[in-house]
Amino acid sequence: MENRKYVKLPIDLGSIKKKFFLGLSRREFFAFLTGGAMGIIPFFVVKSFLGVVCGVFALVLFAAPAVVAGLYHKQGIFAEQLLKIWLQYKKKPKLLVYKAYNTAYIMSLQHTVRSLERKLRMSDKGKIILSKEEKKAIKARISEVKSTLSQPSTQNSIPFSDMTKDGICIVPGSYFGKGIKLNYYTKSIRFGDINYQLVGDEEQTNIFSRYCDIMNYFDSSVHFQLTFESRKRDNEVLVKKLVIPPQEDNFNNIRKEYSDMLVSKLTEGDNGNELVKFLTFGVSAKNIREARNKLNSLSAEIIRLFEKADVEAWTLNGEERLSVLYRALNPYRRNRFLFNWDYMRKIGSSPKDYIAPSSLDFSTKRDFKMGDCYGSVMCISLLANELSDRILFEFLEQNQLLCLNIHVEPFDLLDGQNLVKNDLLNLKMQKVDKQQKLYREGGDIENIPLNMQENIDELAELYKDVKSKDERLFNITLTVRTYAKNEKQLKQYTETLRRLTQNKSCMLFPLDYQQENALCASLPLGVNKIPNMRILHTSSLAVFVPFTSVELFHIDSLRASYYGINSLTRNMIIADKSRLKNPNSLLLGTPGAGKSFAGKREIIDVFLRTNDDICISDPEGEYFPTVEALEGQVIRLYANSEDFLNPMDIIIDKDLNAEDDPIPDKIEYIISIMELIVGGREGLTSTERSMIDRCAGRIYKDFLNDNPTAEKMPILQ
Repeated sequence: MENRKYVKLPIDLGSIKKKFFLGLSRREFFAFLTGGAMGIIPFFVVKSFLGVVCGVFALVLFAAPAVVAGLYHKQGIFAEQLLKIWLQYKKKPKLLVYKAYNTAYIMSLQHTVRSLERKLRMSDKGKIILSKEEKKAIKARISEVKSTLSQPSTQNSIPFSDMTKDGICIVPGSYFGKGIKLNYYTKSIRFGDINYQLVGDEEQTNIFSRYCDIMNYFDSSVHFQLTFESRKRDNEVLVKKLVIPPQEDNFNNIRKEYSDMLVSKLTEGDNGNELVKFLTFGVSAKNIREARNKLNSLSAEIIRLFEKADVEAWTLNGEERLSVLYRALNPYRRNRFLFNWDYMRKIGSSPKDYIAPSSLDFSTKRDFKMGDCYGSVMCISLLANELSDRILFEFLEQNQLLCLNIHVEPFDLLDGQNLVKNDLLNLKMQKVDKQQKLYREGGDIENIPLNMQENIDELAELYKDVKSKDERLFNITLTVRTYAKNEKQLKQYTETLRRLTQNKSCMLFPLDYQQENALCASLPLGVNKIPNMRILHTSSLAVFVPFTSVELFHIDSLRASYYGINSLTRNMIIADKSRLKNPNSLLLGTPGAGKSFAGKREIIDVFLRTNDDICISDPEGEYFPTVEALEGQVIRLYANSEDFLNPMDIIIDKDLNAEDDPIPDKIEYIISIMELIVGGREGLTSTERSMIDRCAGRIYKDFLNDNPTAEKMPILQ
């Protein structure tokens, strides 16, 4: 039985109808009001010429667009939003290609725009006087420069303007208030794994609680993004590290065969992919200095919370973040990411020039082509009443290039409580209205719709949680991105994901005409322009637990040995015991489970890789063929055997000083042996111990004074 934790999802607050007037919501009421206003004039005009029937028909015809727009919605997106998305898609170019621009030229154009916009604002405030012709010429110049800056290219599709050395990504903002321009600045933290699936219920609860604390740390001023990406490993580098180099002995053919086995294991299962996890968070600020102070403070506290949960976490610098983006935008490219800050500034290029794909094609509404590969970004709608804490792992264990993103916008604590409270009061008022209607009609007042009472109970429970427990509300957007080498494979991957989401009582739906924005939202930049939202509380957000088990993959160590396959992640276990907290190991298993085979495999691995001495205590003699095949030495110890251990053997070293003299320790050892041999239950007496001490001391003294050699070593007889 798998150890799973299930978390109940709160009711979808966006699905609750908030009545405004005559049983209609505010949106529905104004849709009918607008439709009536649009149709009333055609009604009277047509009525005067063609009669009432034709007038009513004209009224319905002219009112229908506004009414339909007010009532229609798809996946939480209303009609006018869908129309806006479609118009933007039609307006934008579908094919984007790589274009490199000189940064100095771009900066000069940006400076020109800022100067001209500043001049217009000063004119509006009356500080300078500009004629209508001058204003018109300035606006035309601004439009021309902005058109040059926004020329379609793969670089311009990536939604950031610059990246600093310390890993701060700058996203252009807009003017607010009194001409103050607020940019959006983000930073990323990469975090590791801990043994979550392998521990008991109590420890899982503790880990889950600490992960909830991390989610609750963010307030409404900080938006954050959780990115879980399964990407291809650089197998060429890994193969070079796995292959055991030849040595000057007779076992290089075994080394080659063993290396071939390791390489084959590397390419099986999920070993071709690696799972990386990022937490990206962003703040708005007037300038980079203000943003850096905020982000550094946030990152330090977040890393402290991860360390409190025994999770390794570290902040990514600029080059590391660019490398992550390069891998995400060039999933099948074999070229390694090469980047140098000094060289980039010297030639006047942009960071985006080093990570952008060769081309982007958004000519189809549900997927895209990026370079030589195909991709699609879809949204997941959470319809289930409860979810398992293994849902994230079950998505990411698919053998494909997959990236799951959760964009999170925290509610203010009081705003979240008021939202739930108002929705609860609204539903209770609807219940009272329904009961009053049933009473007037002579019906049973308890005969209200079952789902209405269920919604009231769920909202009451949610309000209790956000009011008295450590639960907060979050607006989330959940997307999944997948890549494939061709369209057929992409379709297969999409169908696999769709079946998986249906199995979890959720729904996977395509982001039609939004693939460019969806691709940008799937990058760990903290930027999200996808309007699909779902409100969750802390526990339901934390159910996407990003922890399974710690991977032992010390591929960079020359002393690392192969120990098999991780049963959870199906990745190779390659460990250097000297780097572990406890380098000892104990093999346990049922008869025939492979304990002896595992021990022999480790022995052979260490023998082929290192020059270490391997000592085996083998009472049953099952390791004798292995030692003989490796040309090792076999010492047989039994009654009347030709080989024996000499308890009185001592190191012969004339350079030893008095402090390092081994004789006193050796005499104590001999006394303990004699106590075991002849001491009996009572042990040796003090007289007997003194006699052994004096005799052993004389024996060693005579040995050391008579040209000591190994052949003259005293023995216990």
